[in-house]
This record gives sequence, C-alpha cells and structure tokens, in this order.
Amino acid sequence: NVSLTRGTYYVRAKAVDSVGDSSGYTNLGAIYLNRKPNTPTMSSPTASASYADTVTFTVTATDPDSDTYAGSVYLCADAGCSDVRKSLTLSNASSGAQSTNAWTVDIGNGVYYLRYWASDSPMGAPYTNSSTTDLGTITVKGKSPNMVL
Repeated sequence: NVSLTRGTYYVRAKAVDSVGDSSGYTNLGAIYLNRKPNTPTMSSPTASASYADTVTFTVTATDPDSDTYAGSVYLCADAGCSDVRKSLTLSNASSGAQSTNAWTVDIGNGVYYLRYWASDSPMGAPYTNSSTTDLGTITVKGKSPNMVL
C-alpha cells in the first residue's frame, strides 16, 4: 500500500529476469488521483429524534482535495432511498471552502431516512468523484392532517 496525495502520476514498467537482466522502461500512461468529498457533518436535526411540523437541517461539508463540490441531502420514505420525498441542494462550495447550508422544511408525518450525496470535479478533470452517506432517520409527528369538508 502506498499513500499518495491528489495529483497526476505517470506510470512506467520494466521487466527483470532471474539473472538480473532488464528491459528498458515502457511508458504506460498517466493516472489522476482524486479523493471523494468528506462525509458531511449534520448539526441538525439530530438523527433518530422526533420533530413536529417543520424541521431545520444544517449540514457542513468539505472536500479533502480542496476541489469545488456540490451535494444534496435527501429525505426518503424508505431505507434504500428509492422514494425521495424532499431534496435539499447544498450550494456549490469553491475550492478549499467549507459549505454550511441550512433549510427549514415542512414535511408530513412519518419516518424519514436521510441520505447525503456529494460530488467533486477536480480542476480540469473530465470526470467526477462522488460519495453517498446514510445519515440516519428522523421522525416527524404531530402535524395535523389537511381536511377538506
């Protein structure tokens, strides 16, 4: 295992036989190393807690390579997050910056599974690196149902 920092690395190889004779180096190309955005911290709501009517979400995120990144918090009706009830988008954070976002949302009663998704785009790279983190659940109760007479 070798620990490398973000950047471009050039790979080359050579063959060595059992008596120590070796070939010349062959250039195999370049690789670009980029790490995923960090797991965010969510200061509110507290996971596994219960709330009434509205919930305020406060999420702070960073990228270990100081790349510009974007992210979203999803409120899902199921653990697999196939039924997204609300999506909260983090504002794009500039390179090296910490992004703190707060939203107050009015959602119906129920248990919500919280999932965070983040993606970064390294400078000049034609691809992104993303991560998904499950942040626990919250329960919303005490909201009066709408009645039509």
